[in-house]
Parts: sequence; C-alpha cells; structure tokens
Amino acid sequence: MRALPFLAVLLAATPAAAFTTAGERIELTFDVTAGARVAEMTLAYSATSQGYEIATSQRSTGLLEWIVPWRSTTEVAGLFRGPESVPVSYRSQGTFRGNPRKVELFFEEGAVVRMETVPENRDDDRDEVPAELRAGALDPVSAILATIRKANDTGSCAARVPVFDGRQRYDIVFEDMGVRDVPRHHASAFQGAARACEFHWVPIAGRKRNVNVTAANDRRGGVAYMAPIGVGNTQAPVRIEFHAWFGTVTGHLREIRRVPSAAQAR
Repeated sequence: MRALPFLAVLLAATPAAAFTTAGERIELTFDVTAGARVAEMTLAYSATSQGYEIATSQRSTGLLEWIVPWRSTTEVAGLFRGPESVPVSYRSQGTFRGNPRKVELFFEEGAVVRMETVPENRDDDRDEVPAELRAGALDPVSAILATIRKANDTGSCAARVPVFDGRQRYDIVFEDMGVRDVPRHHASAFQGAARACEFHWVPIAGRKRNVNVTAANDRRGGVAYMAPIGVGNTQAPVRIEFHAWFGTVTGHLREIRRVPSAAQAR
C-alpha cells in the first residue's frame, strides 16, 4: 500500500508551519482509514522563527497489519530563510513486509552532500538520480512544509515543488480548489469549512524499472483540506484523501496536544 508512506509525508509536515514557544512541543495523532482503520500516525514538532524539527512514527493496524505489516519513523531538521524552508537533515527508517528500509540525507546550502540508503538503490531495481537533477530539490517533509507556509502567507496552496527522497526525484503539484465543507467523520476531530488543495506528483527520475510511469502518475494524487488547527493563526491539513488504484485512503486529524517545556511546566 504505497499510499501510506506518501500520506505519512503529508501529515508529517502538517504542524510545523506554526511557530512554538521555546521548548514547547506539539503532538498530533492521525487515524488512516480505507473503509476500515488501517494505520496510525503520530508526530511531534517544534518550530521557531529560525528553524524546525519534526519526528514522526507510523504503523499499520487492523487487517492491514496481518496482510502488509509496516513500520516507519522519520526525523527532519531544517532552517527558515525568509519564506523558504531549507533542509539540514532527513532520516527515514522502518520495515515493510519484514524487510528493513532506510534513507538518510544531509544537506548543505540546499544540496545533498551525503546520503545512505538501505537497500542501496542499485539493489532496489532503480537507477541513481543524477546530481544535476537533485540540485535545488527538498526532502519530502520540507517540501510539503514549504507549500503549507506559502498557503498561510498568500491564501493559496497552488505550487509546484521539486522533491528528492533519497530514491526518487519528482515534483509535487498543488492546485487550489477553493473552500469546501469537510463532513463529520467518527475518526476526525474536525468538521467544517476548509481550503481544498488537489495534489499529484510528476515522476522525474529514480522510479523502479518495472513501473509504468504514466499509469503510476495517473493514479497518484488526492486532496488535502486545510483549516486552522488552534496553533496561532496557522492553517494546516486536517484531512487528506489519497486516490490509489484500489480506492481512497484518508488521513484524519484525531488529536492535538501542546506539551510545554520543563521550564513552562514549573
């Protein structure tokens, strides 16, 4: 179920468009459904005017846990330079069907200077992405974060963002569809008006050799619904629908917690 890793990336970037006070941490929990509950994703973040740190944990649940067991964690750190999100490091590791997978990226001045992948890309039936195609691309979480910050600054989520995730180079394209009503759902803490942002990604390089690029591109997309989440005036995704070949997978924002620093708690 390739929809789950992509949803994890979108949800991971959800809160970090808002600044937190020194030492404060925001924790969010999302339920993912595809008819039934299939995964749970949690994340913690802190962000100041200088930069951001995000940590996530994702796991399959229910029937999916028996069919396609999946675990993943992600850690991202970066800097804010004006309206730009500039990645410093990106680490993602986990297991899929019992096999370990890991990507580590380290950036300097917007360029990947060191990376490690497990399995190595040549052992994963894909070609390495050339350095010239990686130039200027963001890690997946920083790319989504950049789009969310743009939406908060301009009122529109329309954007095309270059991404390199250690294995593939692709562009994520967002189109602003205006305000729509998000109906009540038992898995969600949100209902009401939200800005609808349709998205899809455009493969550039590094896809598996046996994948039909046109067919894969056609079926990979969805809609992210953005609304205030009670952290400052920030709007962020409260529901994300991913249209996969087998149907729709949806991430629902279930819970928001603000965890004060030790100094604030005293």
